[in-house]
Amino acid sequence: MSRIMTNVSALIAARVMNDNSNALQKSLQRLSTGLRINTGADDPAGLVASEAMRGDMAAVNSALANGQRATSVVSTAEGALNEVSAKLIDLKGLVESSANTGGLTKDEVSANQTQVDGIIASINRIASETSFQGMKLLNGSLGITASATGGATNVTDIDVRNFKQAGATDATLNVKLTGSAKIASAGATAAVGATAQTYEITGAKGTAVFTFQSATQANVASAINAMSSVTGVKVAGGNLVSTDYGSDQFVHVKHISGATGGLTAGSGTAGTDAKININGTVATVSGHNVTYHTDTMDLAFQATSNLLNATATSETITIKAGGGATFQLSPNAGLTGQATLSIPSVSSYHLGTQSTGFLSDIGTGQANNLTSNPTGALNIVNAAIQQVATLRGRLGSFVNDTIQPITNSLNVQLENVTAAESAVRDTNFATETSNMTRNQILVSAAKSALAIANAAPQAVLSLLG
Repeated sequence: MSRIMTNVSALIAARVMNDNSNALQKSLQRLSTGLRINTGADDPAGLVASEAMRGDMAAVNSALANGQRATSVVSTAEGALNEVSAKLIDLKGLVESSANTGGLTKDEVSANQTQVDGIIASINRIASETSFQGMKLLNGSLGITASATGGATNVTDIDVRNFKQAGATDATLNVKLTGSAKIASAGATAAVGATAQTYEITGAKGTAVFTFQSATQANVASAINAMSSVTGVKVAGGNLVSTDYGSDQFVHVKHISGATGGLTAGSGTAGTDAKININGTVATVSGHNVTYHTDTMDLAFQATSNLLNATATSETITIKAGGGATFQLSPNAGLTGQATLSIPSVSSYHLGTQSTGFLSDIGTGQANNLTSNPTGALNIVNAAIQQVATLRGRLGSFVNDTIQPITNSLNVQLENVTAAESAVRDTNFATETSNMTRNQILVSAAKSALAIANAAPQAVLSLLG
């Protein structure tokens, strides 16, 4: 080299050393932070993908937390319902005991009635006070309200279990009878002469044996009708028929002994269920029980005899929007990611049915108290037990069949999204350690080269000697 004003070799060596130093600093940053992408300049496309996946992870984590909270809410309600069930079972024992009027004194029945009043008060207290984080669970505030036109003349005991609808618009259901229900029927009744005739009559409720002798047709009908609550069979228009509608109704007459002619032996014609459409969709009908299920709605109600036998052929049900407990179980906010659960009131004014009466009706001074009507009280308690058991089953199914599967799926989704985000953003320590070692060597080599390049111009001094 014969020039000293411009040291090109030193410039080259300095540039390469700076590049290697920058590469070394980037390797050290990645190793110290654990991230391959620390700024947008590290990998613009990778940063965009990583941020999107981090957003997905945050949404999934929130949905998992929502699922855990939903399980806690439902478990709290179910725990309280377990105590209500225990109280109702105790109540049934008291009612059964009080029906034994031949073995209990009035004072003992009165003492049982006092216990009944206490149990009803306890159930009302549980319904009123059960809460989660200040949110009442069993007082009806989480129920879904529905009503039928005309004061529920043809539709009663509406139970909306699930209703999802965007916005605050009420839902209108048009209930239309397309096929009448039929009662079961057998042969006609007739007068019985001086020779005794014995028959066994069996219906949906049970069996009774009758022996007729010197009885008019009216006497035969009166005897059978007196036992209709036991057999589910009555006489109407001179014929043996079931006391209710539906495919589970039947009448069977068996001749046991004696002459024949008073009744016709055989099974006759079984009952049939009505055919009902709701908003054009076929509903499931069993006797008076009607259920309707879609992706956004699940409800049940009782159809009166007027609707089943075509005395009335239609009804309108209005379901109020905004009711029930709505849980966001999906990472994507919206109707499809929500699950709605209706938790109706379990107070004594709601446990029971309109046909049997309600639990409050068996309190002191009410129509179905232990002294006035123990049979009616028992029917009410049985209906309440079934009602609470069904509600508990729905809550358990909501946890097992809705929350848990979604939670399991979200956990798998979280694992996969986390793995994908890690592959894009996290540092591969094996690769980056190798890069750091290489860059350290290159920096050292560049320093040595720069030192040599800086020393080279000094050779020009030998020309001046």
